[in-house]
Amino acid sequence: MFAESVQGGLPTRADLQSLEGSVKAEFAAVRAESTAFKVEARNEFAAVRSETKTEFASVRQEMTTEFASARSDMKLLEQRMTIKLGAMLAAPVGILLAAIRYMPAR
Repeated sequence: MFAESVQGGLPTRADLQSLEGSVKAEFAAVRAESTAFKVEARNEFAAVRSETKTEFASVRQEMTTEFASARSDMKLLEQRMTIKLGAMLAAPVGILLAAIRYMPAR
């Protein structure tokens, strides 16, 4: 726009004022776009933040449930291992006592 004004000769005060008005209008448009972008970005970030919080809460709940299940399974495993170990110890002790009882006396 300025280049067009200068090609016809030196710009007049009216040309400069016209240019100033158009520049101000463009700056106002850029500011409006920038403000709209900020609002949109804030809304998007708020939505992502909210969605992330919801997902983390869901994952926490799922982990709590899974850990409780794993603890329960471990407790059952512990009881089974204790019973098996007791049986494995009782059998040899019984066999040794029976062998000692039926040993010939010297």
